[in-house]
Amino acid sequence: EMEYDREFRLNIADGFLETTSSIFQLIVEAVLTEQCESNDDWTVDTDNLEGVRVRLCSGGFFMLRQSLHDPVISLQIESVSEDVARENVLRPLVRMFKKYDLLEYGSLEKE
Repeated sequence: EMEYDREFRLNIADGFLETTSSIFQLIVEAVLTEQCESNDDWTVDTDNLEGVRVRLCSGGFFMLRQSLHDPVISLQIESVSEDVARENVLRPLVRMFKKYDLLEYGSLEKE
């Protein structure tokens, strides 16, 4: 079991499922194309059907999933430590999430 295991719920400010789907698809595309290519610690787990799951070379993973019923994107992180999670997952994701005005990611910045 990993030392750091957290789940975050990222709300969509306008409350619409359509907006949630659009933002989620843009995030998935950015994770798969930009981030995994430029981040040596991230490897996409292609055997996942729930969302997008990225394995961390430093140990652990993170997974992004879109809720089917609520305007929410969930982020689950399991990592060998809080410091590794902060440096290798949270900071890169926050930088990426800043592009999306309607995505409420403030809880990630407090970690």
